[in-house]
Amino acid sequence: MKKLLVILTTATIAVSANAQVFLGGSLGFNYQTSNSVKNPAAEAVGSGSTTKSNTTKLTFTPTIGYDINDKWSVGLDLNLIWNKNIGETAQSGALESIKNTAETFGWGIRPFVRYTIFKIKKFGLDAKLDGGFSNNREISNARKNSVTINYLKYGVLLSPILTFDINEHFSLESALGIAGIGWEGYKNTAENYSDYDSMTENDFIFGLNNQTVISFGCIYKF
Repeated sequence: MKKLLVILTTATIAVSANAQVFLGGSLGFNYQTSNSVKNPAAEAVGSGSTTKSNTTKLTFTPTIGYDINDKWSVGLDLNLIWNKNIGETAQSGALESIKNTAETFGWGIRPFVRYTIFKIKKFGLDAKLDGGFSNNREISNARKNSVTINYLKYGVLLSPILTFDINEHFSLESALGIAGIGWEGYKNTAENYSDYDSMTENDFIFGLNNQTVISFGCIYKF
């Protein structure tokens, strides 16, 4: 028993000696614009509809983590989310189009594990696996009617991260969501719209359909 305690104590001291706490944060931005025609055949004879929309999304992610060794680290991300969608639907033959504005605020918690794939001088490539949940609140306005929708999102994401070491304490990094792969589900409910039906959906995330295509950040190791 004494030998086991000595071994465990020695292992704990060894891990602690190699471990390193780090703090950081990243900023992500994504902009999308789209034009779509519902029933193109009907549009050709003047009875279809055309929808235009653009979406701007901004995320800020403070991070705290712990380097177990020179390959593995674990930590926690806090995601702060804001996005705005502006859309307009024009019905063929209608006197005016329908305009809609939706603004979303949210926060999320995502534990993660990271693995350093390779390091060449100051440059490196990590693989990051994170998962968790977020709570988003969307306020939508169409024809002067306001609807508030709450989204509970959850899922996992595996994505590559490029790193560049300024010195032994300070590093820059970029998470490439465009090359990420994962899964996300969500459930939404409306607060002040009795005719709104709650929905639960599951989506496969790969590359360009990731909501944060790329983010830039920094890490400080103590």
